[in-house]
Amino acid sequence: LVSRLQLETLAFTEGWHLAWSHEHELGDFAPEPPAPGAEAVLVVHEKGHMAATARLVQSFAQHGAPVFVLLFDACGAAPEDFGVATAAQHELLREGAEDVLCTARTVRELRLAVAMALHRRAAKLDEMSRMRAEFAKEADRSGAERLRELEEVQSTGIFWQSVDRLFKGFPAMDLRLPKDLEAGTRVGPLTLDALLGEGRYAKVYGSANELSGSREAIKAITKSAIVQCKHATAMYREIEMHSRLEHPHVARFLGVMHGPRHVFLRMEEASGSSLYTRMQSVTGSLPLE
Repeated sequence: LVSRLQLETLAFTEGWHLAWSHEHELGDFAPEPPAPGAEAVLVVHEKGHMAATARLVQSFAQHGAPVFVLLFDACGAAPEDFGVATAAQHELLREGAEDVLCTARTVRELRLAVAMALHRRAAKLDEMSRMRAEFAKEADRSGAERLRELEEVQSTGIFWQSVDRLFKGFPAMDLRLPKDLEAGTRVGPLTLDALLGEGRYAKVYGSANELSGSREAIKAITKSAIVQCKHATAMYREIEMHSRLEHPHVARFLGVMHGPRHVFLRMEEASGSSLYTRMQSVTGSLPLE
């Protein structure tokens, strides 16, 4: 194994600050601080000096340089050495050591072990920086952005991915359909224009069918608002019943489309005023014709 002289020579060559646990077991505890720019602090732990090693780790951890512990005589081949080494690792990591290393057979192996420990530390610091940046980015996001992300999950989850197998005749989700709606948006063969009305769960737009040249009304139901099975069932029943209605005074149902964020119900666009407006403009009963 690497001798004390070899270890001290290597530490001097590599710019490591070296501290031996047995030298700080008794008397006042005042280890020499590492030189500015020291690549690493190497605390050499020797059997029977755990308390001193732990104090050294705690002291050097305040200086900023990475603190590694080298188990100088606790990594032999004997079965009891395995338990001693793992127990020491657990204790010293808890005290603030960056890493705990076993002594090596050659100087080259020891240099490699410390270099690998430094690389592990650098990778850990990079990951911590990335996580801090992610947390800061998350903290800067507005409530509207977070709500939109939640709506995206709700609108494309497993229920909506399989809804066409749950309800007969319901279309599968078409990810090509738009997520955001406004005048001029294309929804299949339709181009939206005026907003005709809106409620709690849906908005109704006027639209032009570019294939037939006809006018259609399109009801865009917000999927993220449908959070219970009974709401989905009620929507399906509305589609099913409307598709069966045929009456000159009822807007004809023209089909349904299923997008990432909306279910679109297509129907004839009724010209003139709404039923509500007509009811307000007359007294008594409305004529049947």
